Amino acid sequence: MLLPTLDMEAWYAQLAYRLSGVTDHPVLRKLEPVVRFGQYNIVGSNTLRMENAQDRYNIGLNFWLAPSIVAKGGVEWRDFKVSGIDTETLYQFQFAYGF
Repeated sequence: MLLPTLDMEAWYAQLAYRLSGVTDHPVLRKLEPVVRFGQYNIVGSNTLRMENAQDRYNIGLNFWLAPSIVAKGGVEWRDFKVSGIDTETLYQFQFAYGF
């Protein structure tokens, strides 16, 4: 076979808590702080695995506009496990609507 079979492996653990249970303030009760840690790997090629293996750290804040509408903002740091590759910082913004 010319090309190896590659599989991607990823997992994360996340903690989030909506402040509605802590305060009656009309704005603060709609906030939800979020922290997350995860890892990402490629299996099937040692070269790709080493180049792409990374730990991901996220912090963010969600603002619930309605029970099914949320605006999200966060920062993610991607720490590559191979020396010589700099840590990346990503700024993320998202608007989501559930139905």
